[in-house]
Amino acid sequence: MSESLVPATPAVPERRVSPKLLVPDNDSALAEVARAAGQVWATEPTLTLRWLPLADYTAAQTQFAQQLQGKRAAAAERSPQVVRLQQLDDELDEGLRYLKTYVQEEAGTKAAAEALYPGYGLKRRKKGGFGLPKDRGERLESLNMLVPNVQGGPLATRKYGSAFWAPRLAEYISLMQQSGTLAGTVAKQTGSKNEVKKLLRKALKALVLLLEANFPDTYAAELQRWGFRRSTY
Repeated sequence: MSESLVPATPAVPERRVSPKLLVPDNDSALAEVARAAGQVWATEPTLTLRWLPLADYTAAQTQFAQQLQGKRAAAAERSPQVVRLQQLDDELDEGLRYLKTYVQEEAGTKAAAEALYPGYGLKRRKKGGFGLPKDRGERLESLNMLVPNVQGGPLATRKYGSAFWAPRLAEYISLMQQSGTLAGTVAKQTGSKNEVKKLLRKALKALVLLLEANFPDTYAAELQRWGFRRSTY
């Protein structure tokens, strides 16, 4: 039989990889793959997605990168306020130990002191005794009762009197306002970022399938070129 009559061996298509394994869920990894894929897609104008033009994809990829950077910056800015609030909580709990002693000295007995504690904003704990609430919103309400009571009473001039509580209350209010605003910024960034993230993951999965359809014999190499470098994330 002539060699010319021997049928050519067809090229074996490369093994298909699930798009779900090629598109990362991690924000940083997704941003990198989206950036790399967008750069290559810009050089391949014949490859298109009818539902998502390249220009719209590029805008979404840029927006996601900016939102990710903004979220990190907001979280980083928030951290010092959170740390200082915890320090203040510790200082307030320590100062309260002395203040309760002062109140008991003035009242004469423990029972009489306990009758006065609610006027200072202190709450009875489940395990016994009185203290400031753990919840910061409730704690702030208690401090707003405690400080005026200390300032206007016989304990004002004591070491853990007005000079201790008044400035810490002012700082506590300021930090609560700052951390609340910044927490809102983080939440807003996260909310809008997640919508863009869904779009990008959908687009990248579609691109994986597009590459498989257009490059059946060099599929793996194209995935590498487009930035899909790992089979799992």
